[in-house]
Amino acid sequence: MFLLSTDEYLQKRDLFDSSPSFKKTILSKEEYEVAKKISNINSEISFYDVIHMMLAKKTNSILVTRDRLLIQIAKNYSVIVKKPEEL
Repeated sequence: MFLLSTDEYLQKRDLFDSSPSFKKTILSKEEYEVAKKISNINSEISFYDVIHMMLAKKTNSILVTRDRLLIQIAKNYSVIVKKPEEL
């Protein structure tokens, strides 16, 4: 765990904000509601895992995980998913 001062945090955040390699992505209200429904149906995985799955889908990115259940659920929602060793 790292505790950063406000200035340290802002400095590190600026690294991401100024980089063309990183893009801030936020789920819409509708996507967030879908994530809640998926999480309620699949209570074995965390809501945060579902959020990551939805963000991967929204950005057409690869979700990287070794969690077998999350892999199966992600595939059910047409999310591209790989284990780290598959990359």
